[in-house]
Amino acid sequence: MPICPQCDEEYEPGGELCPNCGETLVEEPAEDDDHLGAMVEVHEAQSPEEARTLLAFLRSHDLPARAAEADELHIEAPEEMALHAKELIGEFAMTGEDDGAAEEEFPEDAKGEAYEE
Repeated sequence: MPICPQCDEEYEPGGELCPNCGETLVEEPAEDDDHLGAMVEVHEAQSPEEARTLLAFLRSHDLPARAAEADELHIEAPEEMALHAKELIGEFAMTGEDDGAAEEEFPEDAKGEAYEE
């Protein structure tokens, strides 16, 4: 049965994405991350979409981040990598690597209206 690596929930075959968090379902659970040691919070996302985007970004930089068990908006990383994770999140925010982030801040009908004369 497909399993969500984020929520650890099992789903009926046929689905590709977790209906809870949108993570891609896998056929086998990931290795237990107890070998990572203590996990600490490195960021609190404003939305589930932001959390998923940041998790994907951190993982693309080989940082084993995860959503906290209690709340998917709280992103955790291994304690010994927490500073690096926070630096990456800061770089991500400054460079705007999420092309859609700026668009989410303004409603579609309000874009460009502030400077129209």
